[in-house]
Amino acid sequence: MTTTKSLESTQNQLSQEDSTEGASLPKADWGLRVAAYIYDALAATLLGFIAYVILGGDNTWLLVFEIFFLFNFCIGWKLGQTIGMWPLKIKVVTIDGKPLGWGRVIWRYIAFTISLFSIIGMVWILFDKQKQGLHDKLAKTYVIKINSI
Repeated sequence: MTTTKSLESTQNQLSQEDSTEGASLPKADWGLRVAAYIYDALAATLLGFIAYVILGGDNTWLLVFEIFFLFNFCIGWKLGQTIGMWPLKIKVVTIDGKPLGWGRVIWRYIAFTISLFSIIGMVWILFDKQKQGLHDKLAKTYVIKINSI
């Protein structure tokens, strides 16, 4: 019984230390995050336009969207950055400052989609002390500035 309580106490303490470490990282503000979304949208649009000119056809936009989505989702978010985050030097990490695993990437994407369509989840960033959107809270992530680390 005492050993179990001691183990739980140690785990709680480690968990709090991890959270404190992540909480102290410099957070990306709403403006930087919106700029990253705009960069992502512009990159996808540019790719779509180039593909449409070269390949032609109505399905080109769908193909480009799928490729861009897969790149940002599978590669970009796994590395912590989308194409739009890279030039702005921001990235997504867990609340303990570690890289995201696949499960968290998938959950954050689902939560991001909900946040985006509800608008409230995105506006939340403006009022949250840790600059987290609803999707960040649900996925237990932060978007941090990497140029100041």
